[in-house]
Amino acid sequence: MPDEFVPFGGLACTRGGAAVLDVSAGGALRSPLVLSDDRLAPVAGLPPATSSSWVDDDTLLLFEAAAEGLSRVRIYDLAVQPASLAGPALPGQLPAFLAGSKEIAVQGTPPLGFERTGTYALALDALLSGDEGADGVTGIPADERFLSAFPIEPELLDPFGHEFVFVTAAQENNQRDLQLVSIDGGEPETLTATPEQESEPSWTPDGDLLFLRQELTAAGADPREAISEVVLLDRDSGEERVLGSARGAIMLAACR
Repeated sequence: MPDEFVPFGGLACTRGGAAVLDVSAGGALRSPLVLSDDRLAPVAGLPPATSSSWVDDDTLLLFEAAAEGLSRVRIYDLAVQPASLAGPALPGQLPAFLAGSKEIAVQGTPPLGFERTGTYALALDALLSGDEGADGVTGIPADERFLSAFPIEPELLDPFGHEFVFVTAAQENNQRDLQLVSIDGGEPETLTATPEQESEPSWTPDGDLLFLRQELTAAGADPREAISEVVLLDRDSGEERVLGSARGAIMLAACR
């Protein structure tokens, strides 16, 4: 990666081999870097943005904080250069694509098109065909789904928008596990109960979970020296499969 870029999150990838990473340069937010065909470079036409999320190999979701303070989700077509907008700007933040239902999930708040604060799912087709209002943001389609009043991060929703995964709070020794809860509430389901630390859960398009498992390090130890296993958890059977291991891994993303 070029020395001037500092990654800070938003890693996402596709099965076609493209990856995107949120970065800053010179202390300022920059356009996301897209890695494709062995080249890492900003894509011409993309604004400074965060929360990069793929719809498909050529379509990217971004969160752009407009100068006037409006929260806007943008859909960009990368098949053309420079990248072009696909449809009007959308209200909300932290966009994620729910492949199983072909919806975009966002966090929304009043008065920017939403009746109450929460996580919503919006049909992709309706959004792409919508019209921009006077404020430059499309109206909310009538078939919106209100998913939860909890502060769910949309990227942690399963591909069908039915349940979400989260990491438990750290214990005294930083041990963490993964749990699952329905968007309708109820008691959480424990997915992992190990003496190690699980982190970075990410859904695959098939509804399985990818995550990192790391042995707990001694106090004062350099976390970059710790070995992390990349684990795939079959959601239906509960069976785990270790895909590989890496030293100092801190970010992980399932390819969509």
